[in-house]
Formats: sequence, structure tokens, C-alpha cells
Amino acid sequence: MSIFAPRKVHRALSQRPNTVRTRENEARKVGLEAATIKLNRKWRTRKCRALHEIKAFKDYQRLNEASPTKARTYILALEAQFRTLRDEELKILTNWYHNVRLKV
Repeated sequence: MSIFAPRKVHRALSQRPNTVRTRENEARKVGLEAATIKLNRKWRTRKCRALHEIKAFKDYQRLNEASPTKARTYILALEAQFRTLRDEELKILTNWYHNVRLKV
């Protein structure tokens, strides 16, 4: 399966009109649009898992009780780092996509 191929829906999790429409739109995307959707989803999942793990640590909970602004600053810095990594990967993917298309 190529990262540039449309997203395949294996099982619909929700039948709400908004989510159905979103899934249908994502399934129609091909090329760089499909790759961008997949990449954003991957990094959003990574960020959410990391934040969930960090918030479960006793040290973070103590820091949040003692100084919520400092804990929030730490979370914002972590989110900024994830955005930076996602943007770097997106830039690499975009360059690769355009170089491959020029060769064909």
C-alpha cells in the first residue's frame, strides 16, 4: 500500500453525518492530499498517546498540583515539538512526491 493511495475504510466506527462525510472525503483523496491526511493522523495519534502517558506520571501530577502554569508550559512545549517534527516529515514527503512526479 502506498502512502499516496486513498485511505481504505475497514469498518465504520460512527454513523453520525459529520463523521461519515469526513470519511467519504478522506477516501476520495489521492496523491499528496492522501499522504498529508495520513501523516497528520499519525502525528495526532502520537501526540495524544504521549500526552496521555505524561499526564499519568506521578511527577507530572505533583507538578500540576504545585504549579499548573508550569505544567501547562511543559505540555505546550511538547506539542510544539510534535508540530515541528510533523512539519519536517511533511516537508520531506512533499519534496519526495514532487521529485517522483517530475521523473515520471
